[in-house]
Amino acid sequence: MINDAIERLKRGKDLTSGLMRAAMSEIMTGGASFDEIASFLIALKDKTETPDEISAAASVLREEAITIRPQVTR
Repeated sequence: MINDAIERLKRGKDLTSGLMRAAMSEIMTGGASFDEIASFLIALKDKTETPDEISAAASVLREEAITIRPQVTR
């Protein structure tokens, strides 16, 4: 999926919410290589992110986030 997203971004096309979510999920679950992640981020920056792309990416980041509950001692 990330390679589909990269190719679309390189053509200057916006990503659908579903494609952005799929690419981000691949990144967050370890399915994307370092080079794929770098290419994805560079292509996204070069095209300029849309609010929908940012929202979809943030949604995946929230879903994959680990809640940390530190024990506070006094």
